Amino acid sequence: MLRNHSDKNNATTINADDFPLLIKQEVDQLKEAFKKKDRNQNGIIYKFDVIDVLRSVEQYINEEVKKKLFDELNNRGLSQIDFYTMCFIANFVKELEIGDTGDDKNDDYLNAFVAMGGSPDGTGRIDKKKITEMILDEFGLTIDEFLGEIEDNELDF
Repeated sequence: MLRNHSDKNNATTINADDFPLLIKQEVDQLKEAFKKKDRNQNGIIYKFDVIDVLRSVEQYINEEVKKKLFDELNNRGLSQIDFYTMCFIANFVKELEIGDTGDDKNDDYLNAFVAMGGSPDGTGRIDKKKITEMILDEFGLTIDEFLGEIEDNELDF
């Protein structure tokens, strides 16, 4: 469920803990897509723009998830969406698409896979460039530095 977050409506800094399924690069892409839909440049888009913003960051939702999302927005009386809420929506949609498999370790891996661009059903591919950028952005390490931190020559699931 979408949480109430009225104290964050005008937040300019996005706390990564609030959106565990979104990586920094996705938040940056959401910000750019959001700005394009912000016709009045007042930090607000309308509910009907949400799907276009999600699509522009390659987050496509099926009709069931779309219905749950709009039901939740309607229940909360949200017709105008600020950027914090947009990030929350993107995270919420990923939660709905991933679901709960009951296996926390595998859920964490699947969540990371989806956050990097994989499909919630575990199919798809992740671009090498996206992985190296994420490691640099999130951990401040180059891919060589990151791999140097691994004690063995392999990563296991």
